[in-house]
Amino acid sequence: MRDDPTFQKWCDWLKVIEQEVSTLFAHHDIFGTTIEIVQNNQAIDKASPFWGYFIRTYADAMVMGIRRQCKDKKDSISLARLLREIAASPKLVQRSDFESLWKEPDPLGIYKRLKQEAFDTYAKPGSPYVDSARVINDLHSLKHTCKAIEEYADRRVAHWDQKDPSFDLSLDAISAALNDLGTLVTRYYHMLFAANLDIRPHFAYPVFRVLEVP
Repeated sequence: MRDDPTFQKWCDWLKVIEQEVSTLFAHHDIFGTTIEIVQNNQAIDKASPFWGYFIRTYADAMVMGIRRQCKDKKDSISLARLLREIAASPKLVQRSDFESLWKEPDPLGIYKRLKQEAFDTYAKPGSPYVDSARVINDLHSLKHTCKAIEEYADRRVAHWDQKDPSFDLSLDAISAALNDLGTLVTRYYHMLFAANLDIRPHFAYPVFRVLEVP
């Protein structure tokens, strides 16, 4: 089924989703390290309005980025839409296709057992395709994770509603939602590509050198 146009579309979507979420993790790490630098430097004026701007801009960008993955609209590429489509057509994600991506020589049959066990995390044991119910559970988990994020984004970022958000949205809550999102993206990357994804950023250049210039 890997040649099926719908399956190929899912793979293309997931690559876009992975890049989006990887960028959120990169911004999260840059923000966290910057705040740590500020806290450890007694000479920096922590009462400066700049830091309020910096934190608010980070928070707004993060909630909008996470919110994008929770929206399930026909013209959107999002994790929520991807999960809904997989749940609706689970037979397109085949055990045989998943196992065929493992190319290691296996004279003792060790990898065969590992491949079967790996796919069993997405399917009932022995089933030739993924379990729709598990995908739906992941979709519900995503919606639960993003509930406060979506509400805050809709009422305080995309619009300023008269009604206040019913959830307190802290920086810790944003970090927790991002981690949950990253876990799901990593899971479905493994499902579709049979490859482990390291979604955490690995910068190819010294990001904070710009702060070392006198």
